Amino acid sequence: MFIALLVIAIIVGVVIFISARDPGDLHLNIQGSPARITLEEAKQVNRVTYLQLISPELARALAGKLQGDAWQLVQSGLCVSWLNEGRQDAALQLLGKLDPHHRGVALSNLLRHLIEAGEERQALELLAQSGDELPAQPLLRVPLLRAEGRLDEARAELSELDAYKGDADVLHLTQLARQQRELEQRDAALHSLDLAWQLMQGSAAVDEYLGLDALLAELAALGEFSRLQAIAEQLPVAQRPAAIAELIRAGLFEQARALLQGLAQYQSESLQEQMFGAMLGRDQLIQAEELLGQVTNAQHTTLLVRLAQWHIVRGSFETAAAGLQAHARSPQERIDLYLSLWKLQVGERPELAARLLDQAEGWVAQLTEDEQDDLRFFVLDARLSTQSLLPERQRTSYEIRRGLEEMERLLQGMDSYSRIANLGLLARLLHQLGRAEDALAKLAQARELLSRSGPQDDLEDLDKALLLEDIATTYLQLQRLDLALAARAEIPESEIFDERDWIAALIEHDHLQQAIETLDLRTLFAVAAPLASLTGKLAELAEQGQALRGQLLAKLSSDAFWEPAASAA
Repeated sequence: MFIALLVIAIIVGVVIFISARDPGDLHLNIQGSPARITLEEAKQVNRVTYLQLISPELARALAGKLQGDAWQLVQSGLCVSWLNEGRQDAALQLLGKLDPHHRGVALSNLLRHLIEAGEERQALELLAQSGDELPAQPLLRVPLLRAEGRLDEARAELSELDAYKGDADVLHLTQLARQQRELEQRDAALHSLDLAWQLMQGSAAVDEYLGLDALLAELAALGEFSRLQAIAEQLPVAQRPAAIAELIRAGLFEQARALLQGLAQYQSESLQEQMFGAMLGRDQLIQAEELLGQVTNAQHTTLLVRLAQWHIVRGSFETAAAGLQAHARSPQERIDLYLSLWKLQVGERPELAARLLDQAEGWVAQLTEDEQDDLRFFVLDARLSTQSLLPERQRTSYEIRRGLEEMERLLQGMDSYSRIANLGLLARLLHQLGRAEDALAKLAQARELLSRSGPQDDLEDLDKALLLEDIATTYLQLQRLDLALAARAEIPESEIFDERDWIAALIEHDHLQQAIETLDLRTLFAVAAPLASLTGKLAELAEQGQALRGQLLAKLSSDAFWEPAASAA
């Protein structure tokens, strides 16, 4: 529902309404534009606008199929996408194809984008190349006057804007405050922001604090952190993260931590991770270690690994090792820490990785026998993975054989979930060692155990879904798409909750047609990075790539793809 509403809401920043003058007129008028488009064209414009947020390249391809006013309307919003890719020449070329109205809209978008990025000099260069004068809109004109050194003119225009700010909205006021700050009119900027906050409070129920991020960013730029904190304390808890993030960026960690109370766990954990990284970035080790002691167990290992990585990069790991070990909340976490570090360092720092693995193996040996199985299995996986990185003639066949035999024995003592999951891990290891048939046999064994599981195995439907997802992804690594699809077909429809990783895996292993077929509205926004990888791979495939690209564009153009009911089916 949210995605459907979003798609409807973002139709190029204008309001579309049906003209009542002629009931037989099926064209739509665009408020603030001479364009008139059909309902079908309006849907396509809407889709292009949505897609632009995820894949500008695909958005441009889809937009190229439109004609007339619809083409003008959508292209005026796409000029900026060329600028984002460093293609000012392409942006200017597109600008030259637009009619006067939409050219003006596009030029304003380009200038606003550059000004907001602090690139006023590039904005002036763009104007020089396009042959245009400075824009008439004051909030665009003032920063460009300032960039040209025409400060008196800039101040005069800004004063005129300031005189009428009582009628302005929140977004206008925050933009005005920025220009006042940049012209060193601090008091005026603060007054504009105070007025923006008053307006925001008055319309909060309707607008949900629209413009809050810009307001907070301006207060931070002015160094007004007491004001910022006071505003944050008045906000509903759900609206506080943006304020907390500004305090973190400023290094005001105590103030930020005071505002965490009451946040949803996922918000709190995300901000704590951001704060931990900022503390390390500022070399505030003591504060980082204090925060480490206060986070949940779910976060602790992740942050402890980050701390150890920080020491490794600084060359202080050896001296800090005892302290890092002391931070571990259990012997198992200490072992997990060193195994995680081994994985991160085995390629770049193999000697350090070897020492880490030796230490982890020593700690595993100190555990009681019933605590060892999983961790010993992971140590052996790391040992043999190290062997797989060597040329085959340099591998130690005896160590590989003994290691695989021990891993098989360890599997027998594991609970059902661990046994099935670790059969997948063993299959991936065998694949790395060049034993594809043995790897397939282990995956077949895992599927058999899963299919025969009963109440005694204590496997929930979600557990089974996660295990099947892992098996399917491993089949892709073995270039067995048929078996991967068969494994995924066994996942109950009710348990397929997120296909991002699956689509990314399909693309990674070059099953591009299957990735296109799997893509739906639910996953479209979430797979932005894989989409970039997909379009990149399609571009490399010559004729086949063009055919697949055509299939992708046809899917993105179809009504069925954009129907929420179709995506939820």
